[in-house]
Amino acid sequence: MPALESPEIRLDISIENSTALLNVRGKRFSGATSFPCDKETFAQFAAELEELYTTLREGEARLCEWHEPDDNYVNFASDGMGHFEISGVFCKWERWALSFSETIDQTYLKNFVNELRQCTAK
Repeated sequence: MPALESPEIRLDISIENSTALLNVRGKRFSGATSFPCDKETFAQFAAELEELYTTLREGEARLCEWHEPDDNYVNFASDGMGHFEISGVFCKWERWALSFSETIDQTYLKNFVNELRQCTAK
């Protein structure tokens, strides 16, 4: 399972049987969710994140539930200067949800991007 780990956040992402599995743990929060996601969508997310990482351009890579894109998602936003904001919403239901946002340096993405590439190459 591809994992991103920094002092601020740990994020595990994988896809199994057309289901995206996401786990997040921060200093004062943790949560997990799963949602329908095909391999092509997962591969597109991985490619978009790799592009942001390698070029350090401004932009976003988002993995979300296709029929409810604001209910379960993780988003990586690059500021174009080597900083990435990782944000998302897990388990949105009626009036509650786990929403999170942390900023990391690009150096924490190297292994994660490589693991995503290997995962989508299978």
